[in-house]
Amino acid sequence: MPTPRLVILYINARKITICVLLLEIDKNILLKSIENCLNGNESALDDSTYTALLEEIRIMMVINERTKMQEASETAKKQEEAFFKQLKEKDPDVKVTASGLHYKVLSNGSGRKPFNGCRVRFHYKASFADGTVFDQTYNVRKPILTVINNIFPGLSEGMKLMNEKSHFIFYIPNHLAFGGQGTEGVPPYSMVIYEIELFEVLD
Repeated sequence: MPTPRLVILYINARKITICVLLLEIDKNILLKSIENCLNGNESALDDSTYTALLEEIRIMMVINERTKMQEASETAKKQEEAFFKQLKEKDPDVKVTASGLHYKVLSNGSGRKPFNGCRVRFHYKASFADGTVFDQTYNVRKPILTVINNIFPGLSEGMKLMNEKSHFIFYIPNHLAFGGQGTEGVPPYSMVIYEIELFEVLD
């Protein structure tokens, strides 16, 4: 991508707008606009040119943002693939669902399994791939109680595999977690790991 070559878009006696452009404007017009501004005169750029340049800036900003998101998504995908490959080699007990959710059973209970619309009471510890914990209930010593439909897709899918009194770890790729939007404390395209102890399934 070319580097910015121009900084001034539009200057007049009443308003100064400074933008970074990836396009060329005649140097004489630019200098004349600056001179007019300093002298309190009208800009050398007419309103139609100003409007057209603003639209070009808007388009370039959209394209740039989409490009950055695409690059971040591709980088995250490669990192996840490497992580899951290493995980499977290191721990053959890790299983994977059709959606790409990876999980390991630490202990299995014998009670009910969660279902759509039910409430679930559970402890959790949430961390990133590097082991950094970003959220948990263990530190407050009180399990959370919530409707399973309110939980993000990857964790909701995983918890429906559990019986009451079970203890699982879920390795959740970003497309099943918070995706490109991220959430508070979780950057966009982050894979997350949730350790879950399911205590109770309620109607």
